[in-house]
Amino acid sequence: MYGLDELADVYIETTATGKFTTLVRSSLSCRLLHIPLQRAQNQTERKELAALRNMIFEGDYQMPEACQVEVDGVRWEPRAGTFTVYRDWNGEITYRRCDVFRQQVATF
Repeated sequence: MYGLDELADVYIETTATGKFTTLVRSSLSCRLLHIPLQRAQNQTERKELAALRNMIFEGDYQMPEACQVEVDGVRWEPRAGTFTVYRDWNGEITYRRCDVFRQQVATF
């Protein structure tokens, strides 16, 4: 899909360590989109929105909800329940989307 100009590596939790170190997909074409800060009512909400992104990615990949993605050396975690599939007029999946939030603590 046009516009997916970033690459993500997708990691799931390693059972033995509890850390997200098991690589399940590399070089997933994606794009991280900023959420407009004008939606925030106060400084706390602005800070929370600044740590969120909308992630759009290849339609043929069904990302697990319990994972972390790494884009340009930064880890992001998808927010469960935000996964969406977008289809074209023929019903074919064109891309997928989910909300991700930045990981501040090393969980990998």
